[in-house]
Amino acid sequence: MSDDRRYPYAEPAQDLLDDLMDTLLRDFKNPLSAVIGALELLQEAADDSLDDYARQLIHTAQQAAYRQNMLVEDILSTVRMEAGEMAVTLQPTAIGRLVEQCVAESAPIIAQRNLTLQTDFASDLPPARADGALLRRVIANLLENAIKSTPEGGSISIHATIAGDEVRFAVTDGGYPVPPELHEAIFDRRLRGNVAVKGARAGMGFGLAFCRLAITAMHGRIWVESAYNTGGTFCFALPTNET
Repeated sequence: MSDDRRYPYAEPAQDLLDDLMDTLLRDFKNPLSAVIGALELLQEAADDSLDDYARQLIHTAQQAAYRQNMLVEDILSTVRMEAGEMAVTLQPTAIGRLVEQCVAESAPIIAQRNLTLQTDFASDLPPARADGALLRRVIANLLENAIKSTPEGGSISIHATIAGDEVRFAVTDGGYPVPPELHEAIFDRRLRGNVAVKGARAGMGFGLAFCRLAITAMHGRIWVESAYNTGGTFCFALPTNET
């Protein structure tokens, strides 16, 4: 005989997993914030008794903590956006300025990996209608993915153009091409774990799911273009502020 009892605390397995993830990440974020704060104080207090190697170690630890914090924020934001619990404020936003900030933050690892980075922005590029903080994290994610996917000594290019009533952004890396059959799955966190992406693409998981949710929440589009032996180009388009 089948058991048709229903328990008041029963929830779908995915909802339980999301709730558990949210709780764990919130608990994880508190000590991580303490680590970041301690490293910032240590850097400020560093005197001439520290040699260049010790200062570089502090800087390396800071960058690792910042990246880990961004990952935690991305996962939390993804869960909130999927649940419709995250507010998005749209206003005129200059993409070029956000790109400059993200490139400056990534400069040490770009130099360490001996990468060449080129930027090309249309001279008449208008502001996009976007949530500035959210868009900055999208750009940072796409740039970090490009850095991770590009072998040492390779090149990355960033383009921003105007197309009709949209501002379009694209970052092209020197990594493995993304097979056409994975162009959608690579942005889906539930499908992403079930697909195999050759080489360094295997590390591009939750960040891309966050990017798609964020761009969609700002009424935009995001996609990947990848031809044979040409790496990957990750693109998004957002309405201009005049739209």
